[in-house]
Amino acid sequence: MEEPWYIVPLEMLHGVTFGLLLASLTTYIYDASPKGAAGTMIGLLSAFMRGIGAGIASLVGGYIYDEFGVPTVWKIGAYGLVPASLLLIGVFAWLARRQSSTTVDLEKQLVDEADSTSELSKVSQIQ
Repeated sequence: MEEPWYIVPLEMLHGVTFGLLLASLTTYIYDASPKGAAGTMIGLLSAFMRGIGAGIASLVGGYIYDEFGVPTVWKIGAYGLVPASLLLIGVFAWLARRQSSTTVDLEKQLVDEADSTSELSKVSQIQ
C-alpha cells in the first residue's frame, strides 16, 4: 500500500459494521437460544470472539507474518474473505431452513393436540 490514508475511511466503516454485527448476533442468539440460556450463549459468543478467536488469530497471523511477511498476511486475509463469507451465508441459510421446519413441526404438533383435545371433549359430552 502506497498511501496509508486510504485506510481511514475503511476504519470508519469498520466501526459501523462491527456495531451492527454485534447487535445482530446478540439479537439472533436471544431469539434462537432456549429459554433461560441466552446469557450463557452470549457469554460463549464473547469467549469465542474475544478470547479463543483473537488468540488463535494472533498466533497464526504472527507465524505467517514472521515466516512470509506482511503482504502474505494481507493476501491471505483478502483471499480468505470470500470463502468465509460464502460459508457463513450457507450456515445462515441452513439455520433458517432448519428453524422454519421446526416451526412447521411445532404447528403440526399443536394442531394434533388441539384435535385430540376436541375429540376428548366430544367423548365426555356423549357420556
